[in-house]
Amino acid sequence: MDEVLGIAKRMNVKPLLVTLVNGAFFPFVCSWLCNTNHMGIHSQVLILTTDMETRNKIQNLWSDVKVVAVSGKSFKGEQEYSHAGYIRLLNFRSHIVLKLLLDNVELLLFEVDAVWFHNPIPLLSKEKGYDILVSHVSSRPNLVAGGFIYMFPTIRTKELWKMLDDRLSSLDNKISSMPSNKTISEEQNDQVYLSGLVRKRLRGIRPKYLSLELFADGKWYNLPEIKRNNSQPIIVNNNWLIGTSIKISNAKKWGHWFVDEDNFCNGNTGKI
Repeated sequence: MDEVLGIAKRMNVKPLLVTLVNGAFFPFVCSWLCNTNHMGIHSQVLILTTDMETRNKIQNLWSDVKVVAVSGKSFKGEQEYSHAGYIRLLNFRSHIVLKLLLDNVELLLFEVDAVWFHNPIPLLSKEKGYDILVSHVSSRPNLVAGGFIYMFPTIRTKELWKMLDDRLSSLDNKISSMPSNKTISEEQNDQVYLSGLVRKRLRGIRPKYLSLELFADGKWYNLPEIKRNNSQPIIVNNNWLIGTSIKISNAKKWGHWFVDEDNFCNGNTGKI
């Protein structure tokens, strides 16, 4: 963890773009880096991997991007939504975010299974009077999206995230002996916990809910064609799908996949 904090400090960027992946998400990392290569943001990106092998594979292809292996725990293979292994992985991510916030790092927590049509950073970073910028979830108004969160390191943000971290630590203890494929209640995860804390404005947190039209989730792909064609999202998250192969197939179907079979950029420019 000290290595992560040290690298973040040396990068000295605002915001720091942070994501955590395991080996199963290596193709998504490559696709996202190709997707955003022209946006001039890679110097702000810090990719955290759960193992050294994945770290080395990314670094060999993208030597200019900061990549750090951060875990001695086993998060190998595909971690399925709402299963113990998946929950442990996201809890670990939240623990890292707390450390960064406590070190006064302004950050965007993001996931690489999204398509970015435009660079969202100029729009997000200029927001004033808020502690945290969160995205809506289609058809679930009480939830915020766990995979795209902009955080200013204010006292309120730090205190809120500490409350989240305490709850996740308790959850970690509860599921510590469970196998990775053990199903966990959908009410027991970082997204649900965070949504409740933000909704109740605990610790006086000042959130801004980002427009679902601009920061769309996977339901965008199911919109009527005329509505989809008239939309202008900045990013679209490839969620509401379970499994990496299904996500990749969907991205390819819509022309939102940016690598060839060897994970080199395929020249796709990512049109809406």
